[in-house]
Amino acid sequence: MSKLISVCVAVAVLCLATPALPQTVFDAGAWTEFYTYKVPNQDNQQIRSLQGLRLRASNVGTPGLSFFLRGRVLSDLSEKLATDPDFRVFGAYAEYQRRNQLMIRVGRQFVSAGISGFTMDGGRIDLSPVRVVKLTAFAGGTPGPSFYKYDRIAQWDERNAMGGQLQYNGFKECRPSVSYLQRSTNTDVVMQAGGFDITIKTGPYSEWAGIDYDFLFNRLRSGVSRTGIEFQGGHRAEFEYFYRRPSLDLSNVFSVFRNEPFHQIRLSPTYRINKRAFAQGSLTYTIFEDDQNTRISLGGSYDGQSAGVVYSAGYAGTMLGIYSFLFYDLMERLQVYLNADMYNYKLDTEVDDTTPSVATSFGALFDVINGLSSRAEVQLLSNRDFKYDTRFYIKIGYNFNSRSRTTGLGGGH
Repeated sequence: MSKLISVCVAVAVLCLATPALPQTVFDAGAWTEFYTYKVPNQDNQQIRSLQGLRLRASNVGTPGLSFFLRGRVLSDLSEKLATDPDFRVFGAYAEYQRRNQLMIRVGRQFVSAGISGFTMDGGRIDLSPVRVVKLTAFAGGTPGPSFYKYDRIAQWDERNAMGGQLQYNGFKECRPSVSYLQRSTNTDVVMQAGGFDITIKTGPYSEWAGIDYDFLFNRLRSGVSRTGIEFQGGHRAEFEYFYRRPSLDLSNVFSVFRNEPFHQIRLSPTYRINKRAFAQGSLTYTIFEDDQNTRISLGGSYDGQSAGVVYSAGYAGTMLGIYSFLFYDLMERLQVYLNADMYNYKLDTEVDDTTPSVATSFGALFDVINGLSSRAEVQLLSNRDFKYDTRFYIKIGYNFNSRSRTTGLGGGH
């Protein structure tokens, strides 16, 4: 609770400082959520409560200096769990950016650069000494391994990561890059990998390809090639080949188990009927060491609404079902929607009986006033283990941006 109070005080200080910083722009949001469900094999009802906060202050005191904060606290209103209150900070950093030549970020942040994609407590720098080259470097402690430690600052001596990416932008239609990542636990290197990827865009043709190589085991971890083509009339097609060998850090106990790679091929065509309607399909074929899986989906969409059928057979059994997402604007600020998934499946292809599974949700989105929105949803779930399971979800959120305000942080946007 003391952490939450500290966060609230920091937000209040920033808000009070607004009149003294006329160039500062605040972009923020706060929300509260409630989710109730029945505990399996018990009579009691869980009522989970979540409060979240997001705040970005740009050009604080000087152009280019920004601060970002995002976190949440989770607890139960009916029966406290051992982890309650579960307080997590997903982002809390200071950032300085000078045009497109320099960016420095210090604090808790999510790093996405080449083969890297994780949260760390540390520093990152992006340099573009010349227009055609961009260099990214980062280093810091990594929170965890449990998510329940995300309220603590990660210590370098316990778990850390370092790496970077070099990207070349000198070609008009082609953008290659190389990246590197090393993870350590205590003083032991538990993961060391390098990657190469390339993006190509020329006319109706696009391509993204990349590989990820493990230097500790001297083997390829993953490889992907994703090709897209746009045809006249708005039709599209995408072809993807994906190879992956499951890999874990040496500090993870599951890294000692034998694992085999798998290959996956996917073809996804889209046929444009008119400006608002599309027919879509997907064929995915996955090859494992001694098994395979085929998944086919056919459907369509109209003004964002979608429906279709899905069939899967092979590894993990068979499945046949339908999916749909429908919505309707009752009023200018009120929208209702229905999301339904209904399947018949069996995990063993040798048995005759199938298990029906239904997951439906009916909800509404209501914009109370500018910036203040709400959402309510009823969920109905059913399968062989849960004959009838009803859940309720409610969310109220407020977003504001000081750029559209004349004074302080009052009013909506």
